Amino acid sequence: MKRSYMECSSLCRLLMFPVLAVFFYSCDTYNFSHPQPVDKVSMYEFPNVFHGNWLDDDSEVVLISKNYIGLIMNQKVNVVRGIWPRKNEKEEYVYLSPTYKGFSSIIFDSLQKPIDTVANYVLNADHIYEVTDKEQLEQGYHYSTQQDTFTIIKKDTMLVDLGHNAFLKDIGDGFFVMNIRNQVLGQENRWWQLFVMEKKQNDRINIWYCSYGLTQNAAMFYEKQSDYYFNSQWTAAEMRKLIQQGAFEMCNQLQRDWRNATD
Repeated sequence: MKRSYMECSSLCRLLMFPVLAVFFYSCDTYNFSHPQPVDKVSMYEFPNVFHGNWLDDDSEVVLISKNYIGLIMNQKVNVVRGIWPRKNEKEEYVYLSPTYKGFSSIIFDSLQKPIDTVANYVLNADHIYEVTDKEQLEQGYHYSTQQDTFTIIKKDTMLVDLGHNAFLKDIGDGFFVMNIRNQVLGQENRWWQLFVMEKKQNDRINIWYCSYGLTQNAAMFYEKQSDYYFNSQWTAAEMRKLIQQGAFEMCNQLQRDWRNATD
């Protein structure tokens, strides 16, 4: 039986691609019919000043190379054996703390009566695999065990390559617009999303994302449940003005990781 969890829609989708979640922090989604701005050519290489290893606000390592941007993720996951929640001696259901996950889960109906059990994880040889809502398996990881708990150390590198569906546009004054097709974000449509990268100092990159003020722009023609749609034809000068007017806001700051600096 399919499990469903209601999350903040935009952020939930973006967390499927953690490298992008570094830049997008809002629960609102801003969709564009065309890459922006319209008067600048697409760039398929990051300028040299961007190259290197960076730390985001959560101290995750962001990699920027000539043709890609990526995120190195380290995550510890604790999985407890058995089916959860469990009943205690009072016949009350006991749930795991948020820092732990159950190996299997009970599914309840609208009256909170148990109706099914689903596996959250599968073991095979020396790997453990998480089961998705579509009952498919995620990547397998090695694990260690202590009593009734599996401990998984996830270390993944997620990359977005510059190309037909992701590229930069230089709007001047140290600002570059990153355009990303929604298909790269796991959405089944051909709209675009964008964020702005500001590079003025050698050891810092400022990340700007659309703010709610942008919805007052005449190019916004449709909205639904915090999804906003734009048919904009902005120039580079107009985009710089929008930033100055607060239609974009700085949502993240990358600091150069001098421990692993490449330039």
